[in-house]
Amino acid sequence: MDEWIGIVNAAAPKYLKTVADETVRGDLNLAMLERRGLITLNYLGSHTTEFRLKWKKPPVESYGDGGIVQYERRDLHKVGKIDWRGYQATDFMTIKEKEMIGKGDYVIVNRYKDIIPNLTDAAREQIGLELYVDGGAAGNENRFCGMETFCATGSCAAGDIIATPSDTYFTLSTALSQGGTWSANLTTKPNATHAYDWPEGTGTSEWDYNSPKLANWSSTGWGTGSTSWEDNCERCLRRVAQWLAQTTGAKRKSFLATLSGDLMTGFKDHMSAKQRVLVPAKEAEDLGFPDTLNFEGVAIQSSYGVPANTGYIVNMDNVELAILGSELISSLPVTWDPNSFGWKFAIYTFGNFIFRPRHVAKVKNYA
Repeated sequence: MDEWIGIVNAAAPKYLKTVADETVRGDLNLAMLERRGLITLNYLGSHTTEFRLKWKKPPVESYGDGGIVQYERRDLHKVGKIDWRGYQATDFMTIKEKEMIGKGDYVIVNRYKDIIPNLTDAAREQIGLELYVDGGAAGNENRFCGMETFCATGSCAAGDIIATPSDTYFTLSTALSQGGTWSANLTTKPNATHAYDWPEGTGTSEWDYNSPKLANWSSTGWGTGSTSWEDNCERCLRRVAQWLAQTTGAKRKSFLATLSGDLMTGFKDHMSAKQRVLVPAKEAEDLGFPDTLNFEGVAIQSSYGVPANTGYIVNMDNVELAILGSELISSLPVTWDPNSFGWKFAIYTFGNFIFRPRHVAKVKNYA
């Protein structure tokens, strides 16, 4: 019995590393994070970890010769607090089952190889799905904080092309106008209740330092005379990519749009009707995802787990998967339970996603 446990425990790291690699390769979001070095193992932290988010810039003022210069200390950061979440998966094999499958190391290790991939495949799928989870919702207290954690809305009318954000993410508010200024020159505002040009126009960084862009694709304000996704998708995605690039200074080559299946089909149908052929996105193709399309520099894919009528556009340079352990998925030693006459198997992971909401957009039929 001890010899058998030694065999399977010695094999565990090899199997887990192999499956962990497949976990990353099997999900474009995780593959892009790995390429950027943004899957962080052995993340330092206690029960919670503080991080500092730069929310404004030092003021730059005009100066004339002989003018008086004022010196002040600048507090340019907000402090957020990350809490750690985790997952586990288990299996069990009785001594009777071991006796029935035969003798010898070869047979035993093959049986073990079936158990570990089953556990890690389940963990792989779960990690990918957590990207879209609201970690602040009731019942999700122990799940990773996905993008829905910071995408709750305030106001949005039928004519608004964007909803105002109203949420809390890692103890920091996502609301607009927490400081600074923004222009209000447009005749038709993107959100009439907010009544500023944002996310068009110009302003200071503290105005929207922690605010996602929540585009209302069913708005009557897109100029198509329609409220359907298929009619509005091109204008909506183009505008959202522009908002992200303009307000953050980011390059579009790092943008990944992940759409629900119904929105992806509608987008393709719209482009097909216009006789436009979209080529694969270069980075996604290099990572083994040739079905990811390139739309004006933005990689677009569909993904299981994205809610219907919904899509997310993310600057992948500003996302991190922080893992407390030394592996993406770790295992406990196989243990013998004399009370149930069998062996217990378990894998686990602890960590969380860390997003910068300002670099994330969501598209949905809000109104």
